[in-house]
Amino acid sequence: MGIYVANTQQSRQAGNTNTHSDKPYAEFSSQRSEAVSQRYLQHTANNSAQLQPLHETKKLVNNSLKGKKSSQLQAMAKSHSAVLQRYPTVDDSGREDAVIYIIYENDGATDGSNIKYVGQTTISREFSRFQEHTRVDSWAPWHIDATPTGLDYTVDRRLWNYDYDVVEVLKNVTKFETTVAEQWWLEHYLTKGAKLLNDSTPCRLSSFNKRSGNASLYDPKNIGVPSNYKPSMTAK
Repeated sequence: MGIYVANTQQSRQAGNTNTHSDKPYAEFSSQRSEAVSQRYLQHTANNSAQLQPLHETKKLVNNSLKGKKSSQLQAMAKSHSAVLQRYPTVDDSGREDAVIYIIYENDGATDGSNIKYVGQTTISREFSRFQEHTRVDSWAPWHIDATPTGLDYTVDRRLWNYDYDVVEVLKNVTKFETTVAEQWWLEHYLTKGAKLLNDSTPCRLSSFNKRSGNASLYDPKNIGVPSNYKPSMTAK
């Protein structure tokens, strides 16, 4: 699975000025999100580096009683995520490596119409965050109890009803910068007609105006967005 890296230092070394007004992370302007659906197919390939956590989870759960499936997943997600770092708030100036991810319906669509959710997390929580979604989002179609018989995430990954994919890796960014990047992706997919199920807007214009002038929280070059970018859409 290919993932994109927004790294200001690398961009500068490559002579990239990040001046594209229509796409952030301009160093990948020819590949951006249009290639996301193609990476869905790569997600099911035998990429041991990317799929190892899933194989481990599958092995652990399959070795347990079938009736324990949901509780096992919940317990693993809880214990795994408890030891991982999270950003405190959008007003914190601490920096971490982060990812923007999507949750999509695994129906074979290649036009992006199956994208249902845009989210963010620290890079160390990429997999455990999806586990949390499957056990916590009781309102969502990817929840383990979304159907009368339940969704089975212990089977071959190609048979999952819903899956996730990383669309962006952000290096050494603040929580607010990550949130702005998440907002950009949400707007991108909404513009393309995606029926997102996000129940909240990552970065409303009021929040952006309040914090974007604080250099310790936000530098558009760190995430590659144009300097004049401002949030213009809401989740619902």
